Amino acid sequence: MRRAETLNPQSVSLYTAFALCLRNARCYKEGAEKLRRALVLQPDNPTALQGFNWFVPYLKNYEEAEAACLKAVEITKRQNLPLYAYGYALATIGRHGEARKIAKELEARRSKQYVPSVYIALIHTTQVEAVGSRCEEALKSLSRAIAEPTVKNNPIAYSYEIAAAYALLDEKEKAAEWLKIVEKSRANNYNFAAIDARFERIRR
Repeated sequence: MRRAETLNPQSVSLYTAFALCLRNARCYKEGAEKLRRALVLQPDNPTALQGFNWFVPYLKNYEEAEAACLKAVEITKRQNLPLYAYGYALATIGRHGEARKIAKELEARRSKQYVPSVYIALIHTTQVEAVGSRCEEALKSLSRAIAEPTVKNNPIAYSYEIAAAYALLDEKEKAAEWLKIVEKSRANNYNFAAIDARFERIRR
C-alpha cells in the first residue's frame, strides 16, 4: 500500500482502502490521517466520510466522526450504508437514543428495499459494548440477520462481521464458529482477525 501511495498520491480510493487496512492493523491515527488526505482531494467523497466510523471507538474523535458520517448521509440522501455508518458512530459515541432511531429507520426500509440485518445488528451490538445493556435485543437482531437468505445461502458474505458481533457480545463459541467459515473461505479479512480489536475477548 505504501508503494501504491508513492506511485499514485492523488488516488482517493487508494487512501480509503489504505485507511481500512491501517484500522485492521490497529494503526488508528495513521488510518484516520489517510481519510483526511482523501478528503483534501475530494471533500464530498462519501466513502472517505463514512470511513471515520471505523476509527471512532479507538481514537474517541467523536465530533469529527459524527460530522463526517452525517455529511455522508446528507450527500447520499440517506442511503443505507452511510446511514448505518452514522448510526454506528452515534452508538459508539453514546448517543443511544439517536442510534436506535436510525436502526428503526433502517428496519422500516426493509419492507421496500434490501437492507442487510447485519447493519442493524451491529448498531445494537455496539450499544451493548458501550453501555453493557440491551444484549437481548442485539442477539435477537443478530439471529435474524443470520437467518436471512443472503446470509444463509452465502454465509461467507457477512461471516467476518457476524463473528465480530458475537465476539463483542462475549459469545466466544459462536464467534469462533463464524471465524472458521471465514478461514475456510480463504477470505482476505481472516488475516486481520489476529489483530482486530473486536476479537480481543476471544483471544484471551
